[in-house]
Amino acid sequence: MAETVVAGIPTSDFKITGTLHYSHDESLIKSDRDETPTVDYSLLYSNDLDQRAEALQHLAKACEDYGFFYLINGVPEDVVAEALKALSDFFNQTTLDEKGEYKKKNPTDRVRWFSNYNSEENRECLKVVAHPQYHCPSKPAHLRETLGEYLKRSHEVELGLARALSKILGMEETFIEKASKLQAGFDVTSVNFYPPSSQSKGPVGLADHTDPGLFVSLIQDVNGGLQILSQKGKWISVKIPPNAIFINFGDQIEFLTNGRYKSNVHHVVLENNKVSRISIGTLHGPALEASIAPDPEFVNQSHPPAFPGMTYKEYLEFNGFDEIDVQSSITQLRFYGLHGKHDIQVGKGALVPLISFTNKGLKRIGKDGNIIGSTWWQLGCLVLIRRIDKEEKDAIGEADYVLQGKNSIKGGKGALIPLISLCSKGLKRIEKDGKHGWEHMETNGVPCACIEAPPPVG
Repeated sequence: MAETVVAGIPTSDFKITGTLHYSHDESLIKSDRDETPTVDYSLLYSNDLDQRAEALQHLAKACEDYGFFYLINGVPEDVVAEALKALSDFFNQTTLDEKGEYKKKNPTDRVRWFSNYNSEENRECLKVVAHPQYHCPSKPAHLRETLGEYLKRSHEVELGLARALSKILGMEETFIEKASKLQAGFDVTSVNFYPPSSQSKGPVGLADHTDPGLFVSLIQDVNGGLQILSQKGKWISVKIPPNAIFINFGDQIEFLTNGRYKSNVHHVVLENNKVSRISIGTLHGPALEASIAPDPEFVNQSHPPAFPGMTYKEYLEFNGFDEIDVQSSITQLRFYGLHGKHDIQVGKGALVPLISFTNKGLKRIGKDGNIIGSTWWQLGCLVLIRRIDKEEKDAIGEADYVLQGKNSIKGGKGALIPLISLCSKGLKRIEKDGKHGWEHMETNGVPCACIEAPPPVG
């Protein structure tokens, strides 16, 4: 497998290999019909063993072929309806000053509200930490109880789904629960309120992204806007049936299963909705202190570890976000094991990949210039780092550090080297057949290119 490193400020040695983006052309915005499978939660725990086995097989196919599905008979209909009504009262009956009490204050916020009415998104958003401790705005008075009941039922479904997923993966029933420490799982509920809009359908209001956590559960009072990218590369409009919950896999399921189950890209397309609508999405995550990495059962010579191990807290804060932001970092953390010997020559002014993977886990250099954890690659190489000043930083964009002079990074046979750069918004990995999957991109107008090292030896 050839080795590639992301670098910046290209020189003549760099080879640009294409453009990386999720295209928003009309062919993608015009989505396919909704072919999302439906899973009956009650049948997963039926007393009829044949019925239960059939339901588990159906769940397994939905997970393998899609990674998302509609779940019925999970949370009672009246519990869902009351939660949606109480949240509608929050957005429509509380004043801006009352909601403004929950604007961002500090990184440890457990309730946060913001409005994007002046942007293309055109929405209000309320985020609350739902588990292990439940937090909620104080007004309206009935919100705490009604939303709390829905979130309690959702967490019960989360545990049940985790056990069912463990079974279909061929593991013991409590595999995911134990690996993720789900009894103390960090769940964040994000409630979006979209007012009536006369804007034509088409522009993407909430850009392509994946979600952290094991999976996301979503309910809406009115369907509209959400599209998910299928494994066949087609956008599917999500139209949640009455009394159903939409389930979508998150990043940590992809981590844990080493890519067997995928975290699905999705976005929201603005629609000409005549009435307001509310969506409640809960990101069901591991405990903050739970360390999530590819389980050995999913790692072999053909499937080396695709991700480093790290705690969920480290993951949520990886790109400088707060825990309650629940922002994905999966694109920056994908890597492949490299075999043979490689030399990577990076000239002066190249952006440093600010991440290393040693036998102790993921390590990086903090914004203050101090090394977090251990040193860089333990491969006998010296990496010289200098802090750039504000003028340089403004000139090159988001990167914090540059390499000084010529440097070589040598990896022996079997070495794991994550070639990742924080200067990049999104990256592609090297494919298993050795083809180059990294592509050219731009961050804040600064070109970021790829260079190719010699092919593996031996």
